Amino acid sequence: MRLREANDEGYTLIELMVVVLIVGVLIAIAVPTQGAALDGTRTRTCRANQRTIAGAAQMFKAASSPNLYPDDVAALVTRGYLKRAPACPSGTAAEQGIGYSIDASGGVIGDGLDVGSGWIVSDHDGGFH
Repeated sequence: MRLREANDEGYTLIELMVVVLIVGVLIAIAVPTQGAALDGTRTRTCRANQRTIAGAAQMFKAASSPNLYPDDVAALVTRGYLKRAPACPSGTAAEQGIGYSIDASGGVIGDGLDVGSGWIVSDHDGGFH
């Protein structure tokens, strides 16, 4: 077996394989973490959108003469309570036309993102949960 001389250039195959192994381990750690972070971000965005819609629905009810909640989110946009309808944080739900809806008690129901069996973020007393 020959020893490396001081003026040899380049890396041995084993050194390159060790570097590739280290990079592979780092990628294997990073990819699942990134997926979980994206899911958490979508869930928090969905909650924020629902709270925004619920607040606008409360203002709509307070300003309307029969004190009724709006039929849908579009009514909040038309009347100026929202600049635009919040976009769904999950791309597939937006493509399928699934959006937020407001029930008769003023609750805002999920947007197609799998966050349980539809959130209702405003309770009957006007608070949020």
